[in-house]
Amino acid sequence: MKPVVLTRQAAAELRRDRGWYEEQGRGLGQALVQEFRRGSAYIADYPRAAPELARGYRRKMLRRFPYGIVYKEYPDRLLVVAVWNSSRDPEVLWSRLR
Repeated sequence: MKPVVLTRQAAAELRRDRGWYEEQGRGLGQALVQEFRRGSAYIADYPRAAPELARGYRRKMLRRFPYGIVYKEYPDRLLVVAVWNSSRDPEVLWSRLR
């Protein structure tokens, strides 16, 4: 099993969105983080199970929240490049993956 590592940008997205959800309702931010952890554990166990987006990047959608974990597999790790809210402009994500 390879470790799941977040880029600074992906970690910042998760922190920001955790804060936003916590403002919406007590415990929702922590629930987002827990769901992210479940998704991360899944991709660690099954790194190629999620559909490919572009050039080796894959996206594992979370169940309870409209987010995807966008990652790329390397020989020694799974690098999460985005914790992406599906309502955001996809062009911003595509430009990051180029």
